[in-house]
Amino acid sequence: MSDRDAKIISMDSTSYQSAVADLSEASEAYRTGITVSPMSDAEYDALLAEITDYEQSNPSDAIDHALHTVGEGTSGDTPHAAPMLSLEKVHSTGAASAWVSKAKAAAGRFGDRVVVEPKLDGIAVAATYEDGRLVRVVTRGNGIAGEDVTDRLGDVLGLPLTCDIGDNEVRGEIVFNSDQFAVANRLRVAAGKEMFANRRNGVAGTVRKDAPGAERPEMSFYAYGATGKVSDTPGYTNDMRSLDALGFNPVYTAPEFQTTNLTPGGLDGELAHIEQMRTMPVPFVEMDGAVIKMDDERAREALGEGNRHPRWAVALKFAAEEVTTTLLDIEVSVGRTGLHALRGRVAPVEVAGVTVEYATLHNPSDLIERDVRPGDTVIVRRAGDVIPEIVRHTERPADSRPWIMPSECIACGSELDQTSKRWKCENDECVGGSAALLAYACGRDALDIEGAGQSTVEALLAHGLLNGIDGLATLTVSDVARLPGFGISSARSLIDEIAKAKSQPLARLVIALGIPMTGRSMSRTLAQHFGTMDALLAASTDDLQTVAAVGDRRAEVIHRALRRLHPTIVTLAEQGWNMTDESYGQTPLDTSGGPLGGLKVVVSGKVPGLSRAEAQELVVRLGGETSGSVSKTTSVLVSGEGAGGKFSKAKALGVRIESPEWLLALADG
Repeated sequence: MSDRDAKIISMDSTSYQSAVADLSEASEAYRTGITVSPMSDAEYDALLAEITDYEQSNPSDAIDHALHTVGEGTSGDTPHAAPMLSLEKVHSTGAASAWVSKAKAAAGRFGDRVVVEPKLDGIAVAATYEDGRLVRVVTRGNGIAGEDVTDRLGDVLGLPLTCDIGDNEVRGEIVFNSDQFAVANRLRVAAGKEMFANRRNGVAGTVRKDAPGAERPEMSFYAYGATGKVSDTPGYTNDMRSLDALGFNPVYTAPEFQTTNLTPGGLDGELAHIEQMRTMPVPFVEMDGAVIKMDDERAREALGEGNRHPRWAVALKFAAEEVTTTLLDIEVSVGRTGLHALRGRVAPVEVAGVTVEYATLHNPSDLIERDVRPGDTVIVRRAGDVIPEIVRHTERPADSRPWIMPSECIACGSELDQTSKRWKCENDECVGGSAALLAYACGRDALDIEGAGQSTVEALLAHGLLNGIDGLATLTVSDVARLPGFGISSARSLIDEIAKAKSQPLARLVIALGIPMTGRSMSRTLAQHFGTMDALLAASTDDLQTVAAVGDRRAEVIHRALRRLHPTIVTLAEQGWNMTDESYGQTPLDTSGGPLGGLKVVVSGKVPGLSRAEAQELVVRLGGETSGSVSKTTSVLVSGEGAGGKFSKAKALGVRIESPEWLLALADG
C-alpha cells in the first residue's frame, strides 16, 4: 500500500495538511506546463474528495488553499457571462450507466436523447464574440471569473476571428493535436527551453505565459457549448452542427467521432469506441475520458445545476494504464542548455500498447522525494502519448542503497545549480553533452543533414568515430557502414548529405556551433551583420554589442564561446565548410524596390522543395521581413498545404494571400 493510499483511508489533521500540499504540487505542475503531474487524475480526484470530506467534518482544521476552484489554477478577474461549472466525475462504466438511468428518469419525457462525446484533455476557455467578432478569450478560472489570455494566443484552429454569431460566448477546450505539440516542443528547444512534458501541460503552460510571437505555437479549439442562441432548432446536437457550419470545431469532430443518441445498451459501445481511439499509440487529439450529457434543453432545465456541477452531464474518466516492472538503472543526460534530465531504464514491459524500456523520473528533486532506486520493483504509468513515467516503487531488495544524483555537470564538471527542481550547469559556456549538441548541429534548423538523427549521432560517438562537429567531414563510407542499421548504400547517402551540408549558409553553421545565448534568429543576425566567420571571430565585445538585441552580458558569453571554439572553426574552414554569408560583398536588395522589399511576409504550410527555415531564408534574400504569426501589419501570407489557422486569420484581416508557387517564381526572377 502506498503512502497516498493510506492518507485516503484514514485522514487526520497532519495527513490532511500533507494531502493539501501534495495536491497543490500536482496542480502547480499542471498549471506551469513543464513537469508531469506527480499523481494520476484518478489519484487527484480521490484525494480531493477525501480533503473535501475532512474539511466538511472538521471546518476548524481547514487551511487556505485554491484546490476547490473549478478551473485550472489562476482564477483571474474577467467575469463569465454565466458560471463555467466543472463536471461531476465517475470512474467506471457501471457508474456511468447508473447516471444515465437516473438522469433519464428525472428528466421524464424529455430524457430520451442522451449524447456521448470524447472528453478532451486541454484547458477550458470561454470565447466572447461581439457583433460576430472575437474580442476576448478567458480561462475557466474559478468558474465565475477567469484569466484573459487573448493576447497570449497564437493561431487557434477552430476558433474563427469573425463569424455570423452575433453577441455570444462559445465555450470549449483548447488543445494541442499531435502535429501542433511536436511543433511547440521544437520551438521551445530552439529557444533553449525545456520541452513540455505532455500536451495538456503544454497547453496550460503556453496559454498562461507571455511569450514572443515566434514562440506562440498553433493550437486547436473544440467547442462544446454556447451561452446564447446558435441554432433555430433546439437541442445540443443541433447547436453543435450550427457551430460547425460557422467555422468552429465541435468536440464531436475532434477524433472524427460523431455524437450519437444513446439507445438501450448503446453506452458500452460508444465508450469502447472512445477508449479505442484514446489508446492509439499517438492519438491525434488527447482525450482522458468521455462526457455524457442530455441533448434536450428541456431535460437540462428539469435536472438543473448544483453549486459546482450541472446535473445534466457527467464525465467518465479513463484510468491511465499502470504496470509493474524492474528498474534496472537510472541514467543522467545533459541537454544543449545544460539542464540535467533523468530517466529510468526498466525491464521491457508493454504499457498502453507500447513496449517501454525507458521511463521518465522527472527531475532530481522528485527522485529524492520518491526515493526510487535501481533494483526496485516500480509502477510505470502511461496514457496516450504522455511520456511513460515511473510512479513509485512497490518492492525493494534488502541490500538496496539510495541512488545519488551527481552534484557536478556530467559534461564539463562545473557545479550544478540546485535551487530549482530542474538542476542546471552553472557554466554559461557549457554546451551540454556531445550527443545533444551534435544532434542539434545536424538538425533541420542547422546543417540539415538527413540521416544524422539522435540515434545515429549516439552510435557514432559510442564507436569512437566522432567527437565533435569538426569530425563530420572526416567520416568515410566504411566508417558509417560499421554502425548498426547501416549498409554501404545508406552510409554513402549519409556521407553525401554531410558533403552537401558544407555549402550551407554561414548562419546555419553558426547555429550548429551551439553558441550559448544564441538561437536560429540571433545566428542569422550575426552572420548577416559580420558577413564572414573571420570577421565574427575578430569581433570584440564592443563590436558584438553593435548587433541588434546583443547587450553586454550576451556579448561577453558569445565572445568567450567564439574564443573557445576557435580551433574547431579553423578546422572546419580547412575542411571547406562555407565561411561567408552569401550576401556578403554584394549590393543588398533594395528594400523599396526588391521583389519583397518593404513587405512583412508570413510563410505557413509546405513550400515544395524547401524546409520552413529555407523558405524564410528565401523571403529574406528577396528583401522581405519574416514573421511567425499573422497580424494587421502582415503584408503577405504565403499559404501552402497544411497552412491551418493562419489562412483563416489572414482572410479575416484582409491580408494578401499568395501560393508557394508565387514565392518560388519570384526567386526564379
